[in-house]
Amino acid sequence: MPVPVHSELTPIGEQKYALLSDQFLRGGFRVAETEADLKTIDQSCLASGMVVKINNTEDGNVKTFELMPDLKTWRECFMGAQGTQGEQGPEGKQGPRGMQGLPGPQGEPLRYSDLTADEKEELRGKDGPPGPAMTFDRLTPDQKEALRGQRGEKGDPGPKGDPGKSLTIANLTPEELAQIKGPKGDRGDKGDKGDRGDPGPALDIGSLTPEALEKIKGPKGDPGPKGDPGLKGDQGPEGPRGPEGPRGPVGPGFLPSASDWAQHQNYLKDSTVATTNAAGKLTMYRALHDNDGSLAPKDDPTNWVEISFVDPSELAAFLGKVQHSLGSMALVLKAGDTFFLQKVTQQIRIPANFTGSNAFTKVAAASASSFDVLVDGAKKATFNFAANATTATITGAPTTDTIVPEGALIEFVAGTACDLAKLGATVKAFAVIE
Repeated sequence: MPVPVHSELTPIGEQKYALLSDQFLRGGFRVAETEADLKTIDQSCLASGMVVKINNTEDGNVKTFELMPDLKTWRECFMGAQGTQGEQGPEGKQGPRGMQGLPGPQGEPLRYSDLTADEKEELRGKDGPPGPAMTFDRLTPDQKEALRGQRGEKGDPGPKGDPGKSLTIANLTPEELAQIKGPKGDRGDKGDKGDRGDPGPALDIGSLTPEALEKIKGPKGDPGPKGDPGLKGDQGPEGPRGPEGPRGPVGPGFLPSASDWAQHQNYLKDSTVATTNAAGKLTMYRALHDNDGSLAPKDDPTNWVEISFVDPSELAAFLGKVQHSLGSMALVLKAGDTFFLQKVTQQIRIPANFTGSNAFTKVAAASASSFDVLVDGAKKATFNFAANATTATITGAPTTDTIVPEGALIEFVAGTACDLAKLGATVKAFAVIE
């Protein structure tokens, strides 16, 4: 039964003994032996914010716990002064590489002035081999002018030198003669006629060299007048007819027939003959070199090569296999995104059931996703990715070939549920040849 108390409780007289144990107090601060004892505190003693110190801990460190407002949860708290910071633990393992981000905007061009001194030093190449010695004559006029110093003050006159030797023209070099040669003077007056010299020896043409003869040879004279034609003689009698020559070889311009395949006659290189090949079709054969007619073309297979012709039906079948596939990719694809948009420039054919088409991702689908293939706004097929899948299945495709006319708009559009990354998609198609 509760006892009314009208004042604080104190021991009798000067006594110092305890009045109550902390285990009988509601809230406040108390001491427990272990963390397990937190659960044994009586419900009536619990109060939000009360603190309990644990005496015995596994690691020997002091621990205190604070009671949360829900009166059930104990959160570790620290009542003492903050200790010194411990040493940094070892570096953890590197986490998995994240997805590549979208390309950023193009930066400004890198200039040399933007580099640091260390970066400029890294760009410096190795020293090259020593160059040729620098001489004054290798300098440009501007470099020579830059080396010219300021004009010095006029020096004192030097002592008088010894008399030099007399200068004669014979002492000068050709270069020095050229430097002292002045401009050509005016023509002088005509001098008086000299005395007649003594007659020289007679000139013997036979004693002259070919060079001397060439020097005294005069210019070629003008041709003389054309002489009168002589009298025309009588025509001689007609000679007898000569024998008929051998027949010439068949040339490349010869129009062949099927009978020529077995004929023994001469053929020039690149001549053609007609025959029936192993498939029973009329064809042409061309001669690789001349032959002397000793062998008919049918008996000389190494000299004759078949000229290939393309059958129109075979050509159409071949051109019908020329692919005109449609492909696109997307780094990230969300609901409603369009990641392929093209107007075809020629008529194409998509095989029934979209056979040969495919879609895949390099990152597994986060959830079930899909995209549609539209032709002029009409859905033709749906590519479906199950959650965690990397390849798609195709549904809703026509069971017959789809003919897409020239100018039609083809789109790949993400469905209402789509969360894909690093996606590639290809719709197999063929050119339609008419």
